[in-house]
Amino acid sequence: MDQFASPNGQAPLGNGGSPSPRHIIRLGRMTKIGLPIIAVLGIGYGITALRNAQQHIQRESMLEEERLRRNAQLMDAYGDKTSLDDMQRAFEQYRKN
Repeated sequence: MDQFASPNGQAPLGNGGSPSPRHIIRLGRMTKIGLPIIAVLGIGYGITALRNAQQHIQRESMLEEERLRRNAQLMDAYGDKTSLDDMQRAFEQYRKN
């Protein structure tokens, strides 16, 4: 048991010791390369997500404009609905759309 005891009476240190300077240098190189790569990937993802969101908004806006245009056409076709002719024109217009 004396072979594992430390001279100052504290718990013995592990066998591994501290990491070698070479290992620290490799980690530094990995960090220098990896961090910019991760940043570029993150920026690319952000740009793609923003572009997709803008395209979605534009597509929804175009669909809304088309819907409003068709609704206006139908309202014009219905007229004031006071005569049978107005109702027949409205029915024909509705069947076209």
